[in-house]
Amino acid sequence: MPLNINWLQILLHLFNFLILFLILYLTVYEPVFKFMQKRRDKYQAMQDEAAEFKAQKAKLEAEYAQQHALVQAKLAEDKAQAQKDLEAAKAQVLQEAKEEAEKILAQARKDAQMDRDKLMHTAQHELRNLVVNSRKAMASRDMDSYEQFLATVGIEPSPEVADSKSSQAKSPSQPQADYKG
Repeated sequence: MPLNINWLQILLHLFNFLILFLILYLTVYEPVFKFMQKRRDKYQAMQDEAAEFKAQKAKLEAEYAQQHALVQAKLAEDKAQAQKDLEAAKAQVLQEAKEEAEKILAQARKDAQMDRDKLMHTAQHELRNLVVNSRKAMASRDMDSYEQFLATVGIEPSPEVADSKSSQAKSPSQPQADYKG
């Protein structure tokens, strides 16, 4: 043994080291490595799942935004259509009300004209009767009664009446013509 090296001892130490390494590898390193690998896989799976959820979330948000825009557009369209229908109904109701008002006004005018005509006819008839009765009274009575009548009514006798009075006094037997209005 040159240099005082014991090769057998070195080989035994090397053999012990290999056995120790093998025992440590099987009892410590491999279980720890498997544990670390499981942990790494678990976290990777969680990260993949989170990424998948994130992608689904983004997809759902995009779908929601699209559907929300469609719903908003549909609501705006429905609102515009409802407003249009309301305006049309309003215009129709106003038109019907105007037509009804015109009918009522025309009927009222017609009724008023009929009432006016009837009233005028009645007034003319009464006036005619009053004139006829007055003439009869004048013919049957003397002129003083006529003057009393005029004074009662509040009318001054006109000069024509005075002339007719003098003409009646001259010819009382002549019949007078009826008043035609």
